[in-house]
Amino acid sequence: MKINFEKLTTPQYIFFIYVIAASALIMVFRFILPGSEPPLEIFARNWRIIQGLLEVFNFFPALALSALILPFGLSAFEENYQSFSEIFFKRLIVSVVLAICAAVIYGLVYFLVLPTVKNNEENMRFEGEVYQLAKTYAQERGAEGNWQEASQFLAICDVIWPNSPSLEGLRTDIEVNLQKAQATESREESQARAALSRDWRGADVSALPGSQQPVDATQAITLGRTAFNETRYYDAHWLATLAGRLAIPGSPEAATAARLASEAWNMIASQAPNRMETRLYQLYNLKLSGYQAMQSSDWIRAFYIFQELLSLTPDDPDAANFYAASELGAKEYAFFIDEMELSLGTIQTGALFSLPAAGQTSSQNGRAVLRFSSLTTSADVSYGMGVEYMAFDANSVPTASVRSRYAKLLPVTLDEKEHVLILMHALDRYDQNNSYDSEWLLGAKIPGGIILNVSYEDLLLFSHIRRGLPNLQIDELFLASGKVEAAGYVYQIFDAEILNRIGTVIFLLPMAVIVIVLGWRYRVKAKPRYVFILMLPVLPVVFHGFVFLYRSVFNTLGIWLVLSIGFTAALVVYIFVAAVIMLVSLIVLAAQHS
Repeated sequence: MKINFEKLTTPQYIFFIYVIAASALIMVFRFILPGSEPPLEIFARNWRIIQGLLEVFNFFPALALSALILPFGLSAFEENYQSFSEIFFKRLIVSVVLAICAAVIYGLVYFLVLPTVKNNEENMRFEGEVYQLAKTYAQERGAEGNWQEASQFLAICDVIWPNSPSLEGLRTDIEVNLQKAQATESREESQARAALSRDWRGADVSALPGSQQPVDATQAITLGRTAFNETRYYDAHWLATLAGRLAIPGSPEAATAARLASEAWNMIASQAPNRMETRLYQLYNLKLSGYQAMQSSDWIRAFYIFQELLSLTPDDPDAANFYAASELGAKEYAFFIDEMELSLGTIQTGALFSLPAAGQTSSQNGRAVLRFSSLTTSADVSYGMGVEYMAFDANSVPTASVRSRYAKLLPVTLDEKEHVLILMHALDRYDQNNSYDSEWLLGAKIPGGIILNVSYEDLLLFSHIRRGLPNLQIDELFLASGKVEAAGYVYQIFDAEILNRIGTVIFLLPMAVIVIVLGWRYRVKAKPRYVFILMLPVLPVVFHGFVFLYRSVFNTLGIWLVLSIGFTAALVVYIFVAAVIMLVSLIVLAAQHS
């Protein structure tokens, strides 16, 4: 097949061939020399690809400008053209269209693709740091003989780097020691524990979902009487107690509920076994103590009691129902450590937040400072390690200080306003002696957790902001601009970044037209030789410096305009200046002649 070299020297072919070839060379170079080591060995290939893409995006304007000017050094142009002539426009219209295409492509890359790639790069960095942190914790817990918790940190490592060779020895030690611990348990307890491990998230509590179940006093009495008639006396007493809480004091419903509760309790008391039924009596006392713990809202103690009872009597429906109900109650005050290994989302290390203190407005200047050694966020729940919290009043006097090894962050609604609840009491699901509670250094302990005066969505936004402005999508910048002041940020920074991104894209087009003018002015008029070969590597370097210069100028100008006249007026000025420069550059281009 014969190659048409004349066709290959047309501006459109030169543009796409040069940009694609140069981008491929950059990718190959960064794949061989990524510039920095990957956070983990398993990320090596993806890390090199991302570094190559970032380098291509960085050099794309320079490559595009170089590709626009190269045709003027590869093809001989006729000596004489009249300004504003039809043949002149036909000669340069392709270059102008290519300049528009380059600006559009760069806009899509700069606004959409670049933040996504930057986020992937940051995710790898943070996942590498969390992997090293979890690995250290797993080794420390193993050295302490806490193999259950060591296995949970190992599971976090496995989510990031499955079957890591560096953890084979630790993995073997954990498996051996967990098997030894399980061998000491009774067969019944092992079976019950395995069932719980599989089903703890899907427990169905039809009779006792918790004290907050939306049922009125009349319905609760009806359900309680039905349970009493069916000899389900614990259910009957619980529902009668619930009815008493819901009923108006002194009402007939309150009296009926009290009478039903008394009847049910008498039946419960009458079930006490005789001396010949020691084992049954122990189970009875265990169930009774668990139920009394539920009655007094000691949900955590009730959870472990009913877990033990369920392991001893797996077929007891009361044990299963009360176990699930107490688990729901316990989760209002604490969380289980094994939840953390199942919710590995967006990761940050060294996260630090400054927020309005709960119960205060930003105008009162009360602040709450929150720091995490590592924070994993997702759409509906977040988990942190190495947590520190401090609250200050309007006079910057500390009012509370607390630290905790683990924390869980949840969205909650209080008085029709969204907040964030921080639970700092972490429980081992199977060992009540292995728990981690918060340590209050200043102020009184808050049993139900700490309330942050910010919505969960805003907290996620502030968390994302900490990754850096280049990682934010343009819509996130607009959103952050209206909310970040409450978190201690200067909102003009985000306005300036929006203006910088818009200016970087819209000013590329007039710059490209100016480059076309320069190319035309210094075009090759005789048959070209090999001068263009020297232009191939030199032009991108020159234009990269040129792009850096004009971006720095307009970025500085944008910051000054935002601080001086505000974002909206600055945007109008930017668009007006870009339109004027574009119009002038087109007029200058059209006025060119030999």
